[in-house]
Amino acid sequence: MKPAILKFAGLLLVSSTVVASQFVQAPTNWTSKTGFAGVPVRYEEVPAGTCELDPNVKSYSGYADVGENQHIFFWFFEARNEKPEEAPLTVWINGGPGASSMIGLFSELGPCKIDKHGNVVNNPYSWSNASNMLFIDQPVTTGFSYTEPVPAYTNPDTRDIPNATCSDSDHKCGTYSYSNTSLIANTTADAAPNFWKTLQGFMGVFPQYSRHGFHFATESYGGHYGPVFNTYIQLKNDLIKAGVVDGHQIKLESLMIGNGW
Repeated sequence: MKPAILKFAGLLLVSSTVVASQFVQAPTNWTSKTGFAGVPVRYEEVPAGTCELDPNVKSYSGYADVGENQHIFFWFFEARNEKPEEAPLTVWINGGPGASSMIGLFSELGPCKIDKHGNVVNNPYSWSNASNMLFIDQPVTTGFSYTEPVPAYTNPDTRDIPNATCSDSDHKCGTYSYSNTSLIANTTADAAPNFWKTLQGFMGVFPQYSRHGFHFATESYGGHYGPVFNTYIQLKNDLIKAGVVDGHQIKLESLMIGNGW
């Protein structure tokens, strides 16, 4: 995967092109807004050619800051062959639990793939041909989603060693998500609130893509995620309608589960 693709996450392992002893610095050019339910969102528009090769199709990536030291990564793509403001919204998460949705993006249904030479190539069968697509890494510490960013390095014997310096060229310096287990969901039901908050944040910041409800697509462990998450969303809808909690009522149009278990 090219460094140009990776830079939008802000929290990631340093690629081989980065000089040893250098840690990843957090981006400073975010656009920051507040979505529904008071969820802060940081994002930037992704340059054309990073994944979507059509310069007329917009793409955004960033984070929903769903709690203290809890940051959920998303990557959004406009529909290619429909008016984005009128197209449906499909949300994709991989299963696992703990599998990054970048797997689905780059190797299954996203607008691009990476060939064996590391080049970005178009995926003519992308679901974004007909739908706006939102890929979400969840729960925190999955993929580019993170808790507390810490400078650290790895070596063959010990992983994720917090350290302010890293001079040994054999060590892989980077900025890592600190593995604070108190911030990581340990049940499917525990992961549902942050997924809901991520949707609230995204839909509030990008209402033009969220006018017609959403389609929820997942696979594998998504056989658990899908029913549990959408039961939670419906519960929240009822509480919002009753005026008990603040937020946006999210209309679920369909649930798609591939190879669920």
